[in-house]
Amino acid sequence: MLRFKHLTIILFLSSVFQAVGAQILDSRAQVETLSFAERFSVKTNTVDWLLQNPNVGFEFDVRKENWNRWAAVLNLKGHFNPSNTYTPGFVWNNSQVRVEARNYWRTRRLDGKYIMPHDNWLDKLFSFRRMRVKHPMTVYYRGLYASYDSFSFLLGNNKGIQGRAYTGGFTYGIIRPMTVFKGGSSVDWEFGISAGVSYTQYDKYRHDRETNCYPVTEKGLKGIYPALSDVRVGIVYRFGNFPVTRKYRYRYDVDMDYRNRMDSIMLARENRKAEQIRIDTLTRQAEDMFWDKYKEITETKRLDRYRDKAIRTGQNVDSLTAKKNAKYEKYSSNAIEEKSEARARKAKKIVKKQREKEALRMKILKSLMEEGT
Repeated sequence: MLRFKHLTIILFLSSVFQAVGAQILDSRAQVETLSFAERFSVKTNTVDWLLQNPNVGFEFDVRKENWNRWAAVLNLKGHFNPSNTYTPGFVWNNSQVRVEARNYWRTRRLDGKYIMPHDNWLDKLFSFRRMRVKHPMTVYYRGLYASYDSFSFLLGNNKGIQGRAYTGGFTYGIIRPMTVFKGGSSVDWEFGISAGVSYTQYDKYRHDRETNCYPVTEKGLKGIYPALSDVRVGIVYRFGNFPVTRKYRYRYDVDMDYRNRMDSIMLARENRKAEQIRIDTLTRQAEDMFWDKYKEITETKRLDRYRDKAIRTGQNVDSLTAKKNAKYEKYSSNAIEEKSEARARKAKKIVKKQREKEALRMKILKSLMEEGT
């Protein structure tokens, strides 16, 4: 016969089983969307700083979905002229407002099923498909830009030009992740180049030391010239919890990842149901063992008390036991019925809540799957 402390251990284990079942992960996959802050980034170009042109850039993703690959960029740079008591013989002033439209992309490995080989050499030249992806963390971009420049340059040959330029062309570059902070924001490297055609309106001038001024030598000149307008070795700071390693992916890859997550969640739910059934079975068995042994111990102690009382009072043990048993059985049956009814009411409430919760989960899951498709 088990002792009372053994029964207590059995009841404790049944409660542990219930706790383990409650801690099974109930995650819900969602289509990842970016907040306003996560779509926004700030950047600067170190090359312009070396050329004494302070600059800052702002980039904003066009769409909030995690498969978006388009972004709009605004770059500003300028030069602050120091105050001098004389006109310097070297002038390097340049202010620029520049806008870009970028398309980000990643190299993809050929698999012969969904990502097919190249059709011709031109397709191979401009394609992002590769036999082997050498830099999976690198993100590439290409796009168009337009800029307005106000400039004044005077180098050591005492011949300067000043005016304004309207430039447009193509931009190309790569993004390499640098670090991710604990708060979720990240910093990346940016390397790129921009080239195009510039329409320029300018005047020529020189430096006159005797009069301490810059007389204009030729005025109203115009021209269209090829322009290498930008060389970038930049630093990009991204807000939020979406580093570049999670952004700018292809819609097909994102949808496949989403479907895989949904399948894994459904499998986890089925496993959780099976585990919950097993835990409930073990819990009921442990409770039944506990109450059976508890009733056995209680009955034994009660009979011992009747025998002691019968011996003290000189009554017949069997008649006293039968009388007490009849009273105990009546009380016990009433208590058991009340307890059973209370348990039944509680079980109905639990089942009702579980059904409502499962219906709500299935509704949310259905809406998410409709959004994913």
